Amino acid sequence: MNIATALLQAIKERGLDNLFQVEEGAGKSTKAQVIATMQGQTDEPGQVAKPTPEDQLRLVIIYYLSMADQNISKEDLNELTGLLKDAGANVGALEYVKKVREVTRMTMMASQPAVAPPAQGADWSKGFSVLGSRVSGGNASNRGVCMAECRSRTGYAKAESQAQVSIISSRA
Repeated sequence: MNIATALLQAIKERGLDNLFQVEEGAGKSTKAQVIATMQGQTDEPGQVAKPTPEDQLRLVIIYYLSMADQNISKEDLNELTGLLKDAGANVGALEYVKKVREVTRMTMMASQPAVAPPAQGADWSKGFSVLGSRVSGGNASNRGVCMAECRSRTGYAKAESQAQVSIISSRA
């Protein structure tokens, strides 16, 4: 037997061609397809593959990383981990990948900018409509009160607002 034939035979025995196909489409695969592949089911009828525990571990890690967080439940992941343990695989690598993914998810959530609730934005802009109605009609004292009210709503200090009121009132 030459090297090429021995290599082809090892590929067929382990079902590497089938594992490769499932790994390539892991994001679209179902848990049932992954389990069937782990158990040696192939596309060729009558042929059963014997993937090594490392092959199965690689398949599960690729499947886990290809799926969105909300698409894979903890129960499904625990079932796949149990199958790997039954096959004799060291699941330390999978546990590490889980932790890294969780830390990455938390880091991404922490780095997202905080968005203020829309109700606060409505309160902030309310001062400008009051300003417009008071400035367009009314005397100088009304304008001064309006400016003070607008400045206090937009975050200026009260002392600055009072100074502005007195300046506006003295100019009018």
